[in-house]
Amino acid sequence: MAQSDKTITPSAKPTRVLFARIGWMKRYAGPQEGDERPKGGGRYNKKNVGHELFNFAELNGRFYGFARAKNGRVKLTRIDPDAKKAEKLDDVLVIFVARQCIVGWYRNASVYASIQKKYTTSAKR
Repeated sequence: MAQSDKTITPSAKPTRVLFARIGWMKRYAGPQEGDERPKGGGRYNKKNVGHELFNFAELNGRFYGFARAKNGRVKLTRIDPDAKKAEKLDDVLVIFVARQCIVGWYRNASVYASIQKKYTTSAKR
């Protein structure tokens, strides 16, 4: 039996993946008529507007995603067991899930253990 020249070599490092549960919206492009706030996604969204309403909107040439961690911190070791004292992981596939559907994803994302306050709430697009 002849061997094929097209050998698939597995990557040395497995893909880091984070599934992020967020509230459901039609567009995730900020509050719009008929799509003012996320629906579901957790207790926070019952009385507040979650930041995920901008998860797929461009801001100054970059895209930012948000999902509230249960205790305010993402356990990075659940994404990569070798991230013992890390505060940030790069090269993560973040998959956003709402109503048991994948609503979007970011490849090569950076995931922080705690909230990064890069922009104030008055940041302009």
